[in-house]
Amino acid sequence: MKVEAALDTTHYPIYADMLKKLEGPNLYIPTEFLHGLYDGGHGSGLQDFWDTMRSSPFGVGRFLWVFADEGLRRADDRGRIDNDGNHAPDGLVGPYNENEPSYYAVRDIYCPFVLTEPNMSAKWNGRVRVLNDYYFTLLNQCTLRWELGDFPNLQDTSAIGFKVSDQDELTPPRIAPQATGEIKLPLPKKWYQHDALRLSAYDREGNELRQWTWPIRSQEEFAKANLPDESGDAATVTEEQDSLVLAAGSTRITISKDTGYITAINTDGQTISLNNGPRIVGGTGTLKSVTHKADGKQLFVTATFAGNLQFVTYTMRADGWLRIDYALDITDEQANIGLTFDYPQDLISSMRWLGNGPEPVWKNRLAGTMLGVWNKHANNPARLERCHRPSSCSGGSPDVSADHRARNHHQHRCSSRLHCRWPKG
Repeated sequence: MKVEAALDTTHYPIYADMLKKLEGPNLYIPTEFLHGLYDGGHGSGLQDFWDTMRSSPFGVGRFLWVFADEGLRRADDRGRIDNDGNHAPDGLVGPYNENEPSYYAVRDIYCPFVLTEPNMSAKWNGRVRVLNDYYFTLLNQCTLRWELGDFPNLQDTSAIGFKVSDQDELTPPRIAPQATGEIKLPLPKKWYQHDALRLSAYDREGNELRQWTWPIRSQEEFAKANLPDESGDAATVTEEQDSLVLAAGSTRITISKDTGYITAINTDGQTISLNNGPRIVGGTGTLKSVTHKADGKQLFVTATFAGNLQFVTYTMRADGWLRIDYALDITDEQANIGLTFDYPQDLISSMRWLGNGPEPVWKNRLAGTMLGVWNKHANNPARLERCHRPSSCSGGSPDVSADHRARNHHQHRCSSRLHCRWPKG
């Protein structure tokens, strides 16, 4: 039999067909299986494809389409990159070899130094499970750097990133290719007093393979650290015919009795254009009731719903900070589900958050980000049509802000908390 007859190079298999092909008898190497048009396809679902491919002896490789955008620099149009519409902007890197967000996702997924995040409690013994996914390199030929540090306070608007307080390097144990083992990190005794642990892996030539940043504190602890001490007189509520008006300090928030949504926000005499939410996107949520009560200086308004959205509770603090708690009961398959507000795009100046970033993600491409404090200026550039394109403000940012907390429990019930402080000006 000719060698070519033993190769299956089918383009763009669906996942179920790929599983069947990886059972043999032919060697399987799809010459294209993900397409990076407008940076949308590269890395999307890649973790599932990669895990399945590497687990089969018949999976010998695969090709992403394509490495670089193939646009032309138009000297007659102020240097614009002409991609011929949607025929060329499908690379991991742009026309000047600038990295697209999917570049980082693919790099992380293909990294041969694979760590499993441990349970970061104070009782953790510093051991991390590791897979050596190389085929010809012992793991002790690589280097691992650990760093302990803290995140800037979100109210310090000039600070971003991760401030390192302690660090060191170590040589991993001698773990054979395709074998697993453990790495013992020589951390100081009070390592748990920091915000996060960052690990960086380097190959035998000193090239960085990947970084991991794992939170040490809980999201609730991050939120508490970023909130000022409560001060001021007790929050109040005024009940009108079709709404409730919450007031504390210089902040007024109007909540509709008909929808349970915020309809107006005013602080320091200025109207904030955030409204018409939090409303459910995907799934169902029919308002049943809106109730309110006071507890000390704080005021609580609860909108109860029937459907996937269970409730939304607004907690107004005495100083005007508003906390929003909500619960989703995700009992059916949902293409998209979550909560949203309305806000005019032309009024968005920037986004600053504690969470994974700085690049956007899709729900099937979560890799390629790092935990930190990030800042993005608003932009909506024509995709891939100029050099040094700023990171886009569109797309998703996972685990956003120290004021966001999510957990899963019975019937995929999710609860989240947002703390909101209305900016001046």
